[in-house]
Amino acid sequence: MHRSSASARRVAWAALAAALGAPVLFAGSHGPEGFGTPRAVQHGIPLAVEAFELELRAAWTTYDAFSRAELEDTLNSAVSLDYSLLSTATLRYGVADTLTMSATLAYWWTDGYTVGRETIDGTVSEGDPMGPSDLWLEGSWRFLRNPRGDFAFLFGVKLPFGSDDKRLDDGRAISPADQASTGAVDFRGGFALTNQLTERLRFDASVERLLHGDNGGFQQGDRWDVGAAMHWKLRQDVSTKAAWTLSGSLLMTNAEADDQNGSGGANTGGTVAWFAPALTRVGHDGTTWRVEVALPVSQQLDGDQVEADSRVTLGWTTGF
Repeated sequence: MHRSSASARRVAWAALAAALGAPVLFAGSHGPEGFGTPRAVQHGIPLAVEAFELELRAAWTTYDAFSRAELEDTLNSAVSLDYSLLSTATLRYGVADTLTMSATLAYWWTDGYTVGRETIDGTVSEGDPMGPSDLWLEGSWRFLRNPRGDFAFLFGVKLPFGSDDKRLDDGRAISPADQASTGAVDFRGGFALTNQLTERLRFDASVERLLHGDNGGFQQGDRWDVGAAMHWKLRQDVSTKAAWTLSGSLLMTNAEADDQNGSGGANTGGTVAWFAPALTRVGHDGTTWRVEVALPVSQQLDGDQVEADSRVTLGWTTGF
């Protein structure tokens, strides 16, 4: 009876705080810019002038979810989920022989999204933060080309376009870092290198910094994305005229803790490293199919954060 009464009071206070516009947030960083979505290695080769390219991707991430008993034993609002699915559509355009611009829209799905208790009298709550994500406008400017490779400057801005108002079943607001949209303007910048080592062997590397904007006093932790990839072009299939490429990538994401009105967020921040082998098929018409399996090799997460098990990405690209 005492637990039921306390839970009822807690829900009432959460609803009142939401009505007054007060943030009712808790730890978590599992949205489209979270640890379960490592940034792919970028390259320094621009698209042909006046050429368009359309890329569709679906990335499925599974997690080593906390049990309900584990969530009930913690009093720090730890977040757990079973899987997430990020579907993206990117349109690129070759503006000049050194400049490529792109626009990306995405949709975010989750399953098993659960949040632990905040207080001894609290309850474990569930939510569904799925929805359309934000609009990314990005560019790649190749500023140098020499025998050592193609060097490009990467830049981008994210405009708040998607869903950022989802709540748990007890009335608590879901952290913007877990929503499909953070509700803030973000900026990304970095560099990429591509080196054609041999006729069949290519090396890509990139380093990027993502700066998150403020949304009502909340700011998701800024992050670094560093990666390197080797691509080995296999022999062409004479019968279908298709070319196959085997790739291997090392990816690293380092994220700072989230900030809520000047105080660091618990259970946020850390460093995750991935190994991601991939197989790509390029048809005779230039249409590309790609499958990648990313496996975490190191997860140094701050506080109680759910770890990723694996990430499978399917991609399709065509030019026109």
